[in-house]
Amino acid sequence: MDAEMEKAEISSLMYRAIGHWGHSGALISGATNIFVKEFESWKEAKKEKDSRIENLENELSSLRVTCENRIADLNAEVSGIRAKVAESQKESGALKKENEDLNLELLLARGDIVAEYKKSQDYDQAIADAGAPEVLRCWIVAEREPWMHYTPMAPSQGY
Repeated sequence: MDAEMEKAEISSLMYRAIGHWGHSGALISGATNIFVKEFESWKEAKKEKDSRIENLENELSSLRVTCENRIADLNAEVSGIRAKVAESQKESGALKKENEDLNLELLLARGDIVAEYKKSQDYDQAIADAGAPEVLRCWIVAEREPWMHYTPMAPSQGY
């Protein structure tokens, strides 16, 4: 009987081991299914993130190209403006020189005109006409201030 008992024990142990292995297999299979579902969910999330990253990179690249083009346009504008400024400064220098020459000519012409006028009869007449009112004014002041008649060195404040 011992042999039969041993056989029964061995068979019972094998059944239990297989049962345990079966239970472990079910646990492993369930865990594997959960892991596969999580992995697929992770792959989907990664695809979405990769797609979003790709869209953002494309948008960034587009913005970079737009900015580079705008910078190139602005650099061209600045170069044009600098050229205009240099041209304007050159023109301004020429105009300043011309203005100085014209002012010098004007001063010389004024001097010539004044010298010519001083030589004319009109100048002598104008001086004579201008002098008469001044003499008349002095007489009026002297008549108003009787003390001036008796003082040989009359002060100039009365005039």
